[in-house]
Amino acid sequence: MKIFFTLFFLIGALYADIDDAKIVKEILLHLKFANAHKLFTPYPAFKSILREDFNVTSRCDEADLVIVKYPEDLPKHCPLPSQAVFGLDYKLLHRYPNAFGAFYWKKGRPNITLIGPRTRRLKIEIPDALEKYTEDRVW
Repeated sequence: MKIFFTLFFLIGALYADIDDAKIVKEILLHLKFANAHKLFTPYPAFKSILREDFNVTSRCDEADLVIVKYPEDLPKHCPLPSQAVFGLDYKLLHRYPNAFGAFYWKKGRPNITLIGPRTRRLKIEIPDALEKYTEDRVW
């Protein structure tokens, strides 16, 4: 019985990553990047989904945009991304000055946050459809 629950949990987690990747893909497709030709993420589910519409690289130092949930998931040669960062946790907006937005779950609900001054500095244009998710600063 324990094996069944463990297997059920692992399959559920895999599908959750795929769903999150599809949502992040839709957010990124709406944003207009001046410099986002290559994208890096350490997560296989995200790589497979994002590869359909973006140039996904396997090297963090070659990327213009990094998608990450936990800083420790980044390779050792990329401890503090100088590139634009889209976080999968709100806390990354505090940690990285180039983190311009995040998609995360809070109390079982999906949240999107885009930081207006950072998007302007990174030359990322926010369309009207995502304007309601824009904030002036990180709380």
